Amino acid sequence: MRLALCGLPQSGKRTIFRLLTGVEPQERGGRCPVGVGVIRDCRLEALSEVYRPRRVTPLTMEVVLVRGVESSEEGVYRPLEEADVIGLVVRDFRQESVFHIWGEVDAQRDLDFFLKEFALRDWMFLQKRLERIEKDRGRTREQKRGELEILRSLLPHLEGERPLSEVELGEEGERILGSYPLLTRKRILVILNRGEGEE
Repeated sequence: MRLALCGLPQSGKRTIFRLLTGVEPQERGGRCPVGVGVIRDCRLEALSEVYRPRRVTPLTMEVVLVRGVESSEEGVYRPLEEADVIGLVVRDFRQESVFHIWGEVDAQRDLDFFLKEFALRDWMFLQKRLERIEKDRGRTREQKRGELEILRSLLPHLEGERPLSEVELGEEGERILGSYPLLTRKRILVILNRGEGEE
């Protein structure tokens, strides 16, 4: 499993990455820092006590720290597209010594920004795909008639800022969209970063 952590600057992404992987995030050659986190499960310990295997190997997940998503630069979304789960770190702690790029702390605004960005990225991808299919002539276009209909039906959801994960696609839709890098179809884990004692 691959988890991609993203969020605004100073939201706590680096701290979450360190907690999950036990390593300090370091960029190498402009690539996103990657680490491995162990998934602790008390059931595994209980089963190993019962069966006494020679070796116990816990589940692990690859954790990628994604920076610059707020800039919308080309290529910055690729780690999110390749991830199984997006971990969206949202700042909700108030500490005057730690700046916020938009002035004041507003967790709902920051969360809405990312969800809208993800919907916009998916909308742009589907629009380009539709244009490409519609330019095809003859047989190829006929073969992709079902895909055209499905893609056209998805655009209003994104325009209404609703994630594609809420759409019932059916078997054919799942097959068609299975290889597409659509962000709003992924599981999004919102990590609300609050200060100690804050409710």
